[in-house]
Amino acid sequence: MGHLFVKDQLLNESGMEAHPLNPMTDPNLRRWPALQLKVGSNIFQLRMSLRAPMLCAPALAPSGMRI
Repeated sequence: MGHLFVKDQLLNESGMEAHPLNPMTDPNLRRWPALQLKVGSNIFQLRMSLRAPMLCAPALAPSGMRI
């Protein structure tokens, strides 16, 4: 969980790592937001966050994140 794919290949192994305008060298979904945010990031299953978003809150709190 937490990786970007192009069809059945990891993003960075799909040819997109050499894209001239937007090279995509890292398929990890946790590292990309960390480059853009002042707080940490985490990944939750969509099913969990839709059914019970408040269950996600305790896991976010230590890093300063919120829903």
